[in-house]
Amino acid sequence: MGKSREKNEGVSLRRKIFRIRRLQRRVRPLREKKDFSRKKRIKRIRCKKKVEALNDKVMRQMAEFDNFRKRSEKEKSQIASIWAHPVS
Repeated sequence: MGKSREKNEGVSLRRKIFRIRRLQRRVRPLREKKDFSRKKRIKRIRCKKKVEALNDKVMRQMAEFDNFRKRSEKEKSQIASIWAHPVS
């Protein structure tokens, strides 16, 4: 159960990272031109906001997964120590 969850979370993180990189390619600073149309500027701003939002979402998910991993390791060690001591 644990491995499949980790695998599924890894896949979703990979997809999100791929999406971020694809959007970053769109947002990369182009040569400064004065004749940028208003639509292009708006599109760039929207892409930047999407990139920032996805970056934030990925970072939060990674932190959440790391906390879950640490918590589960701690619980496993506590259970092992309980079972290691004989009951009197």
